[in-house]
Amino acid sequence: MDEKMFPILDWRGKYKRLGCPAAVPWDLVKMHEMQCIKNHMQSVLRLAVRGGLCPEELMAILEDRPWYPMDTQEAIDHLNKILETYTAKSN
Repeated sequence: MDEKMFPILDWRGKYKRLGCPAAVPWDLVKMHEMQCIKNHMQSVLRLAVRGGLCPEELMAILEDRPWYPMDTQEAIDHLNKILETYTAKSN
């Protein structure tokens, strides 16, 4: 069974070249719904319909904090670590 996924915005493939996944498991983002509303005034579903978030914005959501500028590669590396942990716990 395929898991529903939340998209990551990727302008011209920049993030993919830096090792960013195209999407993350829906449930990983859904558990941070309140932070989506605080940061973007939109639900997880609405953000997904609009194309998702960039890695830096997604990290703010997953860390339950306001958005602030951060290094893109650092955000992608941290996101990949979170995904690795999430996947290990899911299996």
